[in-house]
Amino acid sequence: YAQYDKLVDLGLLPFKDENFLTNGELNRPVDWVPAMKGIRMKDLPAFMRTTDPDDFMLNHLRRKIQAAKGASAILFNSFHALEHDVLQSLSSEFPPVYAVGPLQSLLEPIEAEDNETKVIGSSLWKEDPNCLAWLESFGPESVVYVNFGSITNLTNAQLVEIARG
Repeated sequence: YAQYDKLVDLGLLPFKDENFLTNGELNRPVDWVPAMKGIRMKDLPAFMRTTDPDDFMLNHLRRKIQAAKGASAILFNSFHALEHDVLQSLSSEFPPVYAVGPLQSLLEPIEAEDNETKVIGSSLWKEDPNCLAWLESFGPESVVYVNFGSITNLTNAQLVEIARG
């Protein structure tokens, strides 16, 4: 994420048109990122693959990265031995960087008296249980669950292809 401003400044983001999906642009190396040798454009989060200069996520993340530079510290859910080079590189651009993980080992369910806090997970997205009533209205083994992740962007053509099976 710390490289998005540079990607925009170099004219690599946003992409010029949707041909980037097939013309090899995604294989372009991003070779100036310290401690991340061999990274390519296709290795960046998929939601950054936009052709819109006003894309919400692109600009939101650029603003958040700038704001992070003013923080008193940044905590990473990782551990130093795993990502020493990356953490050291980030320390040169950002306030003190600390590896405090892995935090997953601390995620034993937290029991509470009310249902809203009965189990606290690691998701940053608010759960919406409204779909469960709809799902329960179908018989066993009659619904196919497909998960593309929480931040996947699909083109119209991809969505139509999925809908048609």
